[in-house]
Amino acid sequence: MPSNAFKRKSSGIRSPVFLIPAAAVSAAIIGWSIFWFIASRKTEQMLTAWVEREAATGRTWTCPERKIGGYPFELEISCVNPAFDGEFFGQKMAGTLKGFRATSPLMRPESVIASFEPPFSAKGVDGALNLTLRWESLTLDLEGRPDALTRVSLSGEQVNAEGTLAGEPVAATLPDVRAAAIEAMDRHDGAYNVVLSTNGAILPALNHLSGSNLPWDVLTESIVTQIDFLSTGLLGARMESWRNAGGRVEVKRVRVASGNMRLDARGALKLDGEHRIEGRLDTGFSGLGPILETLGIDPAIAAAGTFLTNFLGRRQDDDGTPKLPIPVTFADGRLSVGPVRTSIRLPPLY
Repeated sequence: MPSNAFKRKSSGIRSPVFLIPAAAVSAAIIGWSIFWFIASRKTEQMLTAWVEREAATGRTWTCPERKIGGYPFELEISCVNPAFDGEFFGQKMAGTLKGFRATSPLMRPESVIASFEPPFSAKGVDGALNLTLRWESLTLDLEGRPDALTRVSLSGEQVNAEGTLAGEPVAATLPDVRAAAIEAMDRHDGAYNVVLSTNGAILPALNHLSGSNLPWDVLTESIVTQIDFLSTGLLGARMESWRNAGGRVEVKRVRVASGNMRLDARGALKLDGEHRIEGRLDTGFSGLGPILETLGIDPAIAAAGTFLTNFLGRRQDDDGTPKLPIPVTFADGRLSVGPVRTSIRLPPLY
């Protein structure tokens, strides 16, 4: 009897001890659930506020069947058939996307990854724009606060574009495309390092100029200054604010290659008072004779450039192919190649 009593007493003492871990786990789950719920509601409020700000500028965004999920470790927002309507790039248009999903780690809300489901379609009210984009994958990666992004990157696979833009036919196939804007931490002029690359691209417009059906590799590296993520309003107003702030594009490298055609360029560009591109690119190229002729540039310009190389020195491609150094100038709404002022006019961007 004493032994049984001792056992019952002992078990009665241990029971609360075993309940403590269970209670702690339950409290943690409940606390985490409340934290996730509050964060999800805050995210929804931020999205609603952004839609309202856009509506105030004349752009309407709709997010049908909006859902918030990702519990317990992520926040996820998804939409089916999101759409927009309003003024973009200086013209009224409407567009749709089949699907959209954005996810963010609960403990790192400054990191967002968004994926898009094709197709994307955009149409202008004047009929000058009718564009459709399709892809196998398209992902946008954001780092930083909405008002102070430190990195924006876009990656796509098998991106296809077709339709009309400004009344002209558009077609392109990009097996892969990469773009990124990364804050230049060592500068204090709102500068971002901007990189864009694609390999094996099918670009009918360039093929028409070159008389070739070969694919194109394109790489651009530049620094864009005075980028302000807090600016609001229509695109034209935002670009004007950028111009007035002294914004410019410091082109560190442009490389375009297709077959035996090569083009390298570097320089600086900005917008003039008429909102046209202004600046100069120092280029080196080889094998681009057909494109110059198609643009109406007398091939004799090459001879003039060759004369200049006697003083400036001839540049060579990576494989030893000589390159002709010729400046390309954008001024007063016209494009000049070397000493030749071409008939190509530069329209206002907004």
